[in-house]
Amino acid sequence: MERSVKVEDLSFSYGNREVLKNICASFKPGMVCGLLGPNGSGKTTLLKNIASILKPEKNAVYINCRDITKMTPPEIAKEMALVPQSTNIDFDFTVEDIVMMGRTPHIKGFSNETNEDREIVQWALETARVNHLKGRSIKSISGGELQRVVIARALAQKTRIILLDEPVSQLDIHHQLSIMETITRLSHEQKLTIVTVLHDLNLAAEYCDIIYLLKDGCIVCGGPPKEVLTYDKIENVYDIVCLVYENPVSKKPHIIPVSSK
Repeated sequence: MERSVKVEDLSFSYGNREVLKNICASFKPGMVCGLLGPNGSGKTTLLKNIASILKPEKNAVYINCRDITKMTPPEIAKEMALVPQSTNIDFDFTVEDIVMMGRTPHIKGFSNETNEDREIVQWALETARVNHLKGRSIKSISGGELQRVVIARALAQKTRIILLDEPVSQLDIHHQLSIMETITRLSHEQKLTIVTVLHDLNLAAEYCDIIYLLKDGCIVCGGPPKEVLTYDKIENVYDIVCLVYENPVSKKPHIIPVSSK
């Protein structure tokens, strides 16, 4: 069943510091939605509120019209998977063991994984292009490889909603494109709802269906890349001077920063 996410009038504070202010946004199945904005604009805080890692206000975050504050952690884990910005794993597990952890919400009690679980994990390893690493110790792989393993773990969770916080920040350009192509393909083919924090405006322009621009804890604008990634909106949000052209191949916006203001 398809799953949508809706945020209604969400505000959030760390102590006395208000970080999110009256956020309203919707994330629909079959679409990749990018959260963009300068450092400190509230992107990761918004993602963590959606994931219920930070506790949102009541009647602010909904999964298919259901208030997330009324859902249990196991219920949430079956609905959405999160790829965090950084991952620290202290134990010497294999890559395959780490990806199998994505099946935890689906394994009852002290039961062992089933053939179906193993098949899903194999699919996730292949989809994230880390199958060749599956027997390796998680401590023996690079930071970029670890990021792809964590994405594979999220895929193995087999949720209809996937949240990603800067999923390609540690990857080389080949794997950046590979992961974004995979995310987009899965979203469109399987009608997944995908929300991702990105810093690269051009990657967002190429692979996101919808973009929200944040600044100082507020959403400045939201919509398709051609409507959002205009030179005046980018200059307003990032305080830079830029040029925006049409990519001659994809027909998507291509941004060239010129200088800071």
